[in-house]
Amino acid sequence: MTLVFIFLERAHGAADLKPLKKWVVFPFESTDEKLKPATDQAWWNVREKITEKKRFFVASRQFLVEKDVYQPRRTLKPDDVKYLAGHLDADVIITGFSEYRDFTLTAYLAQTGNAMWSKRLGFHPSLKAADQVLAVTQRLISELMDKIPYQGLVISNEGQDQITVDVGNNENLNTGDEISFIKITLPEKADIDSSIDLWNTSVVAIGKVRQSKKSSAAVDVKKLSVNSSDNLYVNILKEKKDASYQNHLVSEMAPTMDEDVGRVNSHSKQTVIFGSVFSFLGILLLAF
Repeated sequence: MTLVFIFLERAHGAADLKPLKKWVVFPFESTDEKLKPATDQAWWNVREKITEKKRFFVASRQFLVEKDVYQPRRTLKPDDVKYLAGHLDADVIITGFSEYRDFTLTAYLAQTGNAMWSKRLGFHPSLKAADQVLAVTQRLISELMDKIPYQGLVISNEGQDQITVDVGNNENLNTGDEISFIKITLPEKADIDSSIDLWNTSVVAIGKVRQSKKSSAAVDVKKLSVNSSDNLYVNILKEKKDASYQNHLVSEMAPTMDEDVGRVNSHSKQTVIFGSVFSFLGILLLAF
């Protein structure tokens, strides 16, 4: 078994990322009342996407109602994020809204109060917005989940050579699969910019699955001390590749919102026109 160790050089002022275990998704908002049924359905589907691997918890609608915070929100200030996160015991807060045939999804990191990811996608002008909300939001949340740099957490260290990890729904995890143990640190100025693209991920060891259970796995790894196993995250290498592929599929299924659709439609029309011309010429030839 190959072991890889990289000594960490902690940047001054950098902080370890806290686990992103508990998520809150506020109801989505739309300036167009006709889109409300679609945005409500999109809200439910986004929550299901976050929890599908059973690695993250999402606050229920009833919980938000009881906490008197069940209402749409657009952009949040750092102080608002920290207050809501404390009030709701959340690690990540998500807001989403539709305006002018665009949909914006933003994820805030409770640890810093700043946005860790945000993206806006426009609806295709030739299609009804209500028919696109679900596909657009699924594409956005898939991109966000694919950005999360880990797929599990260390539960315990049974000794110098075996660590138990929590990997949620690991039905595709098999004996011998490679696991990397990583440290994730936020940028020095995370209080200003907490973008997920600026997180520093360092591999401290690589191991292999010895035994896979319902929601956890025993991983063989050597020369990893008990202290160094604290605050470690798990990266399932093959799953990360699968996630990228699945995200590609979601993008393919979502409405195309760039100039390519115009070119494709134009090409299709040209094909129909040329086909009609050739058919007409064929008829003339037969007549002669």
